[in-house]
Amino acid sequence: MSSIVSKKQLVDVLMPMIKDAGVRYKKISPVFARAAVTGEHIVTWTSSGKETENTAKEGDFLVKNITIAKEQYIVSAEKFDKRYRFHRKIDKHWSEYSPKGEILALVVNIGTMHLLGKDGSFLIEASWGGKQPVKIGDYLVAPLPELDQIYRIDQKEFFATYENLQQQ
Repeated sequence: MSSIVSKKQLVDVLMPMIKDAGVRYKKISPVFARAAVTGEHIVTWTSSGKETENTAKEGDFLVKNITIAKEQYIVSAEKFDKRYRFHRKIDKHWSEYSPKGEILALVVNIGTMHLLGKDGSFLIEASWGGKQPVKIGDYLVAPLPELDQIYRIDQKEFFATYENLQQQ
């Protein structure tokens, strides 16, 4: 899985497809979050294995999804404020936040693979500089309204945390 799709290639090739055929979802699962420690290195694990890693910068938040995998990831203060609203304090470090963001999502299938010139799993370069493995059945998503980045969500965690808005 050494083949890497750059951020630019993702946006150039897939963003038009996401805008045209992506399905609108809302994150429904709350998260736990705390201020990240500058320099704190986080490895994100999902039910299918290692997803990515990132090192916190000043002002970042450490977010923990409330899923079976309890995946943790780093979010910049700017993105955190756009995507989450304070709900309640859990303890002296962690608080619970309700999601407020929506995304357009595209399931990875053979057609997606071919558009990117791939015939199996591959890596994408995420907006934070880390790499994320992508396989058939995963979701490539772009946050609304900006549609300025694309990242991967594992299929199992996707269905545990998002709700399809177009089926309501």
